Amino acid sequence: MAENATSHDEQQRGNINSISVLTFGRVRDVIESSLVLLVADHSFHQDPEHLLFDQNPANTLPYRALAEFQNAAIVHVAEVLQQKIIQVSPSIRRKLELRNHRDALSHPVEVQWRRADMREFSENYRKYADIRAALVWDMHRSINEELQRTGQTTRMETIEVNASHAIVLGAILRLSAKPGVRIPSDTEVMESLQEFLPEYMNYLEQHPDGVRSTTG
Repeated sequence: MAENATSHDEQQRGNINSISVLTFGRVRDVIESSLVLLVADHSFHQDPEHLLFDQNPANTLPYRALAEFQNAAIVHVAEVLQQKIIQVSPSIRRKLELRNHRDALSHPVEVQWRRADMREFSENYRKYADIRAALVWDMHRSINEELQRTGQTTRMETIEVNASHAIVLGAILRLSAKPGVRIPSDTEVMESLQEFLPEYMNYLEQHPDGVRSTTG
């Protein structure tokens, strides 16, 4: 009996570790891309009279490419949590929410959903209203909690800003700004991102259910 319990515990440890291995890289993709897109959006909304911007950054190619990159990462994470080969611990949070986001992303013109929870999701416009990065981050944190509980090494306790984020954000700003508007250098952009990062991560952790507060 003890051997069976030990074998089960080892299988559970292996399962949670496998889920972590299969998701943590795409979690990083979601969180990092969300940071860049959020700063681009914020920069645009800080210029309501369009004195600096010639177009919405969301219309630029690097912005749209990064948004699709994020969508693909969310679909990947949701697929891992729904697969049947590796048992997914019930302690992992946000599986249902991410499944709904996966379905919404994978079927963009679907208007009638069979599942009641998906109909409610659609009726409440959660595809657009949710802080998807917050859902993904809470899911990842629950995996780390399970790894820690089972005596295993956690992965990616936070994220870091690097040059690629600054370069992409700089490109988005350059392509959307009016001619002659000074765009911060990549070094300046990276410094701004690094300064904003703690506030951003705190914001995600304050909204683990992905629901925005009424105060924004």
